This record gives sequence, C-alpha cells and structure tokens, in this order.
Amino acid sequence: MTTRRKMKPSGIPWLGDVPEEWHLVKGKYCLRQITRPTKDDDGVITCFRDGEVTLRSKRREEGFTVSLKELGYQGIEPGDLVVHGMDGFAGSIGISDSRGKASPVLVVLDSEQDKRYLMYYLRSVAYKDVFVGLATGIRVRSCDLRWNKLAELPYLLPSLHEQCVIAGFLDGMSARIDGLKEKMSNEIERLEAYKRSFIAEAVAGRFTGKMGRKMKPSGIPWLGDVPEEWEVTRLQHYIVEVQRLNVDGVVKNALKFYYGSIVEKTNFDPEEDQYVADVIKNYTVVEPGDLIVNGLNLNFDLVSLRVAQVEKCGVITSAYIAMRIRNDGLLSDYAKYLLKSYDYKKAFHNMGTGVRKILSFNELKKQHIVLPSLAEQREIAAMIDRRIATIDTVIAKRKMERERLDVLKRSIICEAVSGRKEIR
Repeated sequence: MTTRRKMKPSGIPWLGDVPEEWHLVKGKYCLRQITRPTKDDDGVITCFRDGEVTLRSKRREEGFTVSLKELGYQGIEPGDLVVHGMDGFAGSIGISDSRGKASPVLVVLDSEQDKRYLMYYLRSVAYKDVFVGLATGIRVRSCDLRWNKLAELPYLLPSLHEQCVIAGFLDGMSARIDGLKEKMSNEIERLEAYKRSFIAEAVAGRFTGKMGRKMKPSGIPWLGDVPEEWEVTRLQHYIVEVQRLNVDGVVKNALKFYYGSIVEKTNFDPEEDQYVADVIKNYTVVEPGDLIVNGLNLNFDLVSLRVAQVEKCGVITSAYIAMRIRNDGLLSDYAKYLLKSYDYKKAFHNMGTGVRKILSFNELKKQHIVLPSLAEQREIAAMIDRRIATIDTVIAKRKMERERLDVLKRSIICEAVSGRKEIR
C-alpha cells in the first residue's frame, strides 16, 4: 500500500521526500569495511550483476580474468555485505552465501543495521544512476566504488525493526519476480534451442515437404543423411575471400560482429574522428550478402555468435573471415544457414591453430558442404526465414516481459527503501 505517513524533504535530489521519523546518516556511521585474511582452501567468490554473491564453482567458472598472483585478495564470510567496485552501478550488490576469497575490487562491509535492508538501499541508489555520477576514469558504464565513496554516501535508515520488515518483504517479492523471470528465460532458451535444431535439420533437407525421398550418407558427421540428389562438394568452389582494402574516405560505417548479426557503429565520420579513421584503414570492406565468420576461440561455445550475413556496406576487423559467393550454384542466404548449422553442431571446434584456435580462410574453404538445387536452396532459406521470424517474435515478447518485471522489481525496491511504499 502507498504510505500515508508524514513525509519531509530529504534534501537529496535522488531521494526526494522521506518519512519524517527516518533519519539520514553517512555510510561511515552505519557501515564498516572488513579486510579478512584468506585461507589455503578458499574458493573464489564473485559478485554477479544480478546481486548474487557466491563461489564461482556454484555458478560458472568460464568468462573470468584469471589472476595468477592474487594480489590483495581478501577473505569473505557468509552474511557479508559485498559491493562490486566496478559493476555496483548495475546492481552488483549482495549478501555472500559462502566462505571464500575475492579480489580487492569487491568492497566487503559489515553493519549493526540490517544488512539486507542496506543491500536493497544500495541497489536503489544504483538504479538511480547515482554511482555512475560518482564514476571517475574513462571506462564506459562502470564506476569506482571504493570504501571512501560508500562511506560518504547518505543512507536512509528507518528503525531496525522496520528495516527487517522491509527486507523480508523485498526478499519475498524478489523471489516471486525472479521465479517468473526464470520461467521466461527457460522458455527463451527452449525457443533458441528449437531454432538451432530447425536450421540444422532444414539445411540437411529434412523439412522441405518431399516425403519419401531417397536419402544417402553425406559423409559429413554433423549433417548425417541428405537427399540422394544433393551434391557433396567443398566450400572453396563457391567462395572467395574478401580482400582487405584501404577504406580511408570510402566507408563511414564500422561494422561490429555481435550476437549473430552485423550491427552498424553509428556517429563515426573519418573527417571528425582521425584516430578511428587511422585504425580502420586496413580493415576489410564488406558488402551486403557477404558472409562473416568469427575465426577466434573456436573451442568456445559461441553458438549463433559465429556466423552472420552482412546487410550494410561497411568494414570489419581482421578477427573475422569475410567471404563472398562467386559461383551461381550457391546462394548466400542458404550458405549462411548451412554455416550456422556447422556452428550449432560444434563442427568448428578443434579447428584453427595457436592458443586461441584461430581459423583461417584456407582452412574454412576446405570444408565439405551439401548442395541442393538453387530452387531448393531458395525454398529452404525462405522456410527458415519464416520460421525464425515467428520464433523471434515470441522471444522478443518474452524478453520484453522479462524487462518489464525487472523494471517493476526495481520500482518496488526504490519505493520501499525510500518509505514511499509503507510495508506492514
């Protein structure tokens, strides 16, 4: 219910009016920083952006920068209030559920107040971009939340009893909303998996409506049997590598490979941004219809991040292989999905050379492909386009619903810890 209690101006723009009986104190009067020694058997603890503070082994081990010397690492105990020094702006603030160790980027705190209430209060501060306003340095969408900044921040404190009541309410509300979000995330994952499966089956000729057609082994393990009349050949007969050209004064749009699509980098003009212009001089010029393959870290499970088709003229870095269809026997639209199916089946794994498993054009072009007639290539590509459009519409709807739940959750937290929503 909305509060009817007496309110007073807090004097702080991002807080507004607050309950008359609540009081404001600086962090140094209600919090204290803790620095504990580490233990030999400590696992590494991470404060994730959703606010969970736990051992990496409980959640995920990949995707982190590994510190060989662990300089400045500190011990963390269950119940500690933890603020991520760089990602706190995004809500990386929580209560640890484990014993472990962490880098000094995590600020570990204790308090005589209810630490769950303080956690929600600090998250509300993050949601209002206060931490972004305190940021120093040039790292985009980051902050530098050292103890000295947290110590000077104003904290709004109701009575200890009311803190406990508010924290308990927010715990329950967060659990319910997070449960709904998890269901939506699971549905999105199932739809993405179905989309990958449909593409892999379609490019192998199993969804074209020709019932009872004779099949033959393709000789390509991740494709299996294919229609008997399809040709098995090599990719090299149908593609050429897009050569690197000097793009100075030619292209004003830098393209970036991101989550399975090519997106345009805006607000770039070589005449105004000489540094970027100098950097991209030896990039590769790509045109609509060209195919892009991410040739780095082939053993990483990138799924749909690996292959894309260019939609706008632009330039890309040398991290990607750019190829152009040179033979009328292969359609770019079909080739895009065929190569995506290779990625879904992990056909690129163990290819490439060096520590980062870098794939070259010469290795890629030697891969076997199956080739239906041009008419059937068009049919398959169009069928996949239609099915993906339907699936992506549902996925976009679920993502929007999930985002609305996030907004709702943040709003309720901000209302509760500011006293504008009275919790009984």
